[in-house]
Amino acid sequence: MPVASLTDILVPARAEGRAVMGAVVLGWEDAEAYVAAAEEVGCPIILQAGPKFRETLPVAISGLMFRTLGEAAAVPVVAHVDHAKSIDECRAGIDAGFTSVMYDGSALPVDDNIATSRAVVDLAHRHGVSVEAEIGFVGYHSGAGSQMTDPGEAGRLASESGCDALAISIGNVHLQTDAMAKIDL
Repeated sequence: MPVASLTDILVPARAEGRAVMGAVVLGWEDAEAYVAAAEEVGCPIILQAGPKFRETLPVAISGLMFRTLGEAAAVPVVAHVDHAKSIDECRAGIDAGFTSVMYDGSALPVDDNIATSRAVVDLAHRHGVSVEAEIGFVGYHSGAGSQMTDPGEAGRLASESGCDALAISIGNVHLQTDAMAKIDL
């Protein structure tokens, strides 16, 4: 099956009222396991190449790895660059065959985040690649606290950048170990 873009899987998922798992990949073995699990339950999967993964494996190789797994899969697989901090990082992912990139401008003033996200969208969409933008900051259980997303700023980023998906912070944290989250919808 050809690898999918984020839009290819999120639009039907939303219409069907279901979520799609985004799995942070650390190597071949876990990426292969994520795809096998997705096939077992008949659901699409987003394979995410985060910053630490990209530090240890060149983007060109990880792009090929994700595409190889996706093309052999019986379910849609998105090859996603996660938390790219620059247009150049997004461009490298696009050139390596990723079908989705996340531009993380969450540390920037909102106007700068919108402008750079728009530039990434323009670049990515010319290549048929979807874009996730980010606003707010999802903290860590035992580290940096979350910065909640302002709904008005999120609306501006989504509409003015033309992004396909938006990462927001609503009280969720990475590496949560508590039984209950403090989510503010």
